[in-house]
Order: sequence, then C-alpha cells, then structure tokens
Amino acid sequence: MADAVILVRTVSSYDMSHPVFNRETLLDISVNIIPLVILLFFTVFLLVFSPWPQNTFLDLIALGLHIIPFVLLALLTYIAAYYI
Repeated sequence: MADAVILVRTVSSYDMSHPVFNRETLLDISVNIIPLVILLFFTVFLLVFSPWPQNTFLDLIALGLHIIPFVLLALLTYIAAYYI
C-alpha cells in the first residue's frame, strides 16, 4: 500500500492581498448601506430645511439622533465587511 502524501496549504486570515470592499462583500453588506444612505439623506435634509424654529437644544438632539446611529451603523458595517 502506498503512502498518501497530503499537502495542506495554510492560508493566513490576515491576508491583505484582497481588498475589504470587493463585489461580493458589497452585496452582503448592502442591507446596511441602504439605511446609511437614508440616514445621511435625512441628516442633510434636517440641516438644510429645519421644520422647527431656531432652538439650539432641539437641533442638537435631532442631529444626535441622526448622527449617532449613522456612526454606529457605519462602524458595524465596516466590521462586518472585514470579517466577511
């Protein structure tokens, strides 16, 4: 009986030859990119056309409720794309 030689190629998980945002990854994270675009649209809309009278406190609260989820979702999307 002949001995079989099995060659195992090890692949590093920290391979920088492939970009983070390739076509397949963008398709996988598009479920997060669409809400990011929506949040960005409403943030710009709120900055340009404020429906309330000038009140700094309300403006800061409204911007905070748009910017904080945007930043957290962008960070989550990047981390998901990195590990996909």
